[in-house]
Amino acid sequence: MESSECQVQSGIKEKPLTSTITVLLLLSIISTGYFAILPALVGGMIDYLGFSAERAGRIVTAQMAGAFLMTIAASLLIHRWNLRTSAMIGLALLIVGDMVCGFVKSYNDWLIMRFITGIGAGLIWCSIGAVTSRYRNPDAIFGILLGFQFLFGAVSLYFLPHWLPQIGINGLFFCYAAFSVIGLISIKWLPTFSAAISLSEIEYESLRTLLKTPIIIALVSAVFLSAGESGLWTYWERVGMKGGLKAEEVGLSLSLSQIGGLIGGLLATLLGKKFGRKGPIGIGITLIVGSVIAVFIRSAEIPNILFVGATFVIFACESFVWAYFFGLFSEVDPCGRVVAIGNIMLNLGMVIGPGLASILIRWGYAPLFWMIVIIKVLSVVLILAVRQREVAPAC
Repeated sequence: MESSECQVQSGIKEKPLTSTITVLLLLSIISTGYFAILPALVGGMIDYLGFSAERAGRIVTAQMAGAFLMTIAASLLIHRWNLRTSAMIGLALLIVGDMVCGFVKSYNDWLIMRFITGIGAGLIWCSIGAVTSRYRNPDAIFGILLGFQFLFGAVSLYFLPHWLPQIGINGLFFCYAAFSVIGLISIKWLPTFSAAISLSEIEYESLRTLLKTPIIIALVSAVFLSAGESGLWTYWERVGMKGGLKAEEVGLSLSLSQIGGLIGGLLATLLGKKFGRKGPIGIGITLIVGSVIAVFIRSAEIPNILFVGATFVIFACESFVWAYFFGLFSEVDPCGRVVAIGNIMLNLGMVIGPGLASILIRWGYAPLFWMIVIIKVLSVVLILAVRQREVAPAC
């Protein structure tokens, strides 16, 4: 055991220990679980704390902004940090923020605390990525983490409509704090080595030549795609409730959306480049737009079967399209620099989406629908304009 651990600390590409995989799974669920159950959290803030839909969206935006800023900082600095210590700091921030949210009901307090927990979640996720990148076959590890994240979302979203009336939104955050305490206890099994690659190691001249027009277009497209997804996900539970569905029916739909996300990712893996990348991206976004419009047309009284089907299709296609987006990033830059920047753009979109949606929601849900449609159309138009023969300069 000591020999294996020593090898891990030195950063040798090898298979991770079972204990390491277990800790990574736990930390990935802790750091991304907020986004997985985001619609239920927004609904809970509205129903149990009395916040308006606009204010609930701003609170979400604050958390996403914290995660985004930490992602940028970690991308530049994490190669200098002890990853176990980084994850411990992130968990401590989550525990403090969630515990405070278990007591307070003030909008300003929630805004500050969710920003702090966003920083903590972003730090944990960057630490996970840095650890995973040092092992042999990191794609497989990320695949396992993603699968369990979808599973966590599916189970949580199914049961939350039954649990929230009993424990309230404040009680939910006490549970999250307890979950983070378990993560803190298990942190001793997380390796301490630093990341092999960071954005700070990309020289200015390399970065300048890297960001050619086609690559910039692809990155901007990723921002649009992420903004549309996060803006829709933030208020999708409210759309169902506004359309006359029961909380349990909406919960089941949201739960199935996570299964759809898992299937969408697996489908992209099975198809690979058999039909290229732009074709699947175009088809996926077209299905998303069509499903959003179908729900919008019946938004006053949404049939349960339509909401279930549309929700499943939308989030299966989101996962499917993202797989091809990052495949495209990898193709134009095999060194992984565009993928690293693409992750930052994804997080930027997750700040813009809920923020813009929270502004538009004051005029009702119709502007939200049109925002999603316009953003998705822009994202597919931009990505189709990218010439895949444009490859970034050598590493």
